[in-house]
Amino acid sequence: MGTSIRTTQEGPALQLKYLSKDGEEGYPGNLSVTALYTLTDDNGLKLDYTAATDKETIVNLTEHSYFNLAGKGDVLKHSVMISADKFTPAIAR
Repeated sequence: MGTSIRTTQEGPALQLKYLSKDGEEGYPGNLSVTALYTLTDDNGLKLDYTAATDKETIVNLTEHSYFNLAGKGDVLKHSVMISADKFTPAIAR
């Protein structure tokens, strides 16, 4: 596992690395994952994920961040719009 803070062309960034060893959680192969969180110069938050493995295995990287935009209380009345080139549709059940 590793952490580094650096400045990119887009702004300051935090890089996190993790190695899931062969057999961890029952999955085959060593899986090296890197997540790069960048605070862009236009006040955006950019997330880039990369992964490499040495055996065929399942990989599904995602982010589950929650932000309290008011800084206190609950988040039930918050509304957030995320401008994205791609998304995965989900059906609420």
